[in-house]
Amino acid sequence: SFCPHMGGLGRATMRWLWLALLVGMPCRLTAVAAQRRGHGPSAGLSRSGMLAAPTAPHDLTSFERTVLPAWLRLFQLQDASGHWIPQFASSANAIPGRGNASVYGSSDVVHILFTTNRLNLTAGSQTAWAAHLAGFQNATISCWSSPKVPCPGIATGTEFPGFWSLRPGEKGGWEPWHVTGEASSGMRLLGGYPPHPNVLYERIATNRSLWLPTIEPLVKVLPNAGCSNFHGCAHKLVGLAASLAMANATAATDFAPFLSWLADYLVANVDNTTGLWCTEVDKARGTPGLFNCLGGSFAAHLFLHAMKTPWPYNRTLQTLALSLQAPNGTWGGGTVSGYLNVDAIYQITRSLPTNPDQAPAARAACDRYLANTVPIMNTLPSFLALTKASTHEAAAPIAAVAECAKWFPDLVATDRPWRFSGDSAPFL
Repeated sequence: SFCPHMGGLGRATMRWLWLALLVGMPCRLTAVAAQRRGHGPSAGLSRSGMLAAPTAPHDLTSFERTVLPAWLRLFQLQDASGHWIPQFASSANAIPGRGNASVYGSSDVVHILFTTNRLNLTAGSQTAWAAHLAGFQNATISCWSSPKVPCPGIATGTEFPGFWSLRPGEKGGWEPWHVTGEASSGMRLLGGYPPHPNVLYERIATNRSLWLPTIEPLVKVLPNAGCSNFHGCAHKLVGLAASLAMANATAATDFAPFLSWLADYLVANVDNTTGLWCTEVDKARGTPGLFNCLGGSFAAHLFLHAMKTPWPYNRTLQTLALSLQAPNGTWGGGTVSGYLNVDAIYQITRSLPTNPDQAPAARAACDRYLANTVPIMNTLPSFLALTKASTHEAAAPIAAVAECAKWFPDLVATDRPWRFSGDSAPFL
């Protein structure tokens, strides 16, 4: 855990404290805690003072020392004078240092460096990176009656600024909802806030009459939701919540009533047979449909965890997620790079406090995933192939490894302790 223990407080108080912590600087591991885990300033040093490789079944020190620095150079940009700057393309540059900066590239790398405990920036670099990322904001969307941009109770054609926009040629999904949530979380990890308010989101959050008409279609995947399953709808749903929670220094009080209501609404609508938000259509489809539910439910559970709200039917969820792991340690298609892996691992491990007897099964699931993933991550060509030379794809296995390392640190050897970025800025 990266934040002080806050057990014993009432649920409403816990939610308020989470919001207050979120809009302040993200929590950090203390040096003492790091030393206790074997990663402090004096940990891992040989008698000669040189860094000694930690020992664990799955060693990522080669990734940290060699692969990651080389990988970053493939995406990072240079200025006109040839100096490296904190701007990144989302796809590997054909010519080193020359490419087009993108909102996903520059935000994904923030998450990756935070997760691997390497977001060590000078004040000037931190400010420059945040300013660069902020420059992608303030795209305007228009609300229409079609499902693509549903704005219940708002006049057709009304325009709202405050979203993030992709650059020409940049690939995304469930936009502009997803990129807006991720960029907001990138800003928080850099210690900043979005420079502009999201006018549509804030209008929804401060107008109680819009809450149910906005949220119900997304949670229940109704025809007017603009998404065909909960995996897609959850990106829009939690993108809204995350953007509001990370909007500004007063978000804890400004939007707490809406965020608390949303947490309660989600809890009331969990499917009790799966522990997920899952439509009858997806349940009837079997494993492919259940993966839709598992992927979308990660986003919803990430939000509930941040709100200190217990997950209903979490043992049912945990058992189901464990059963969906393939023999090669992956979920949903047999590739170790996919986000379904971190979706599954997170929901399995975060259910452990109420199901401690499941720890051996959760550990074995992490061990299988790491056995397949870590060797691929430890060479640059295989890591590039695994992640399709994409910053967004690269963030997924790194987050999954960090989550396994959080719960089973003896399985993973790293020079520095990795940490799950969603604990400090809850959106991926």
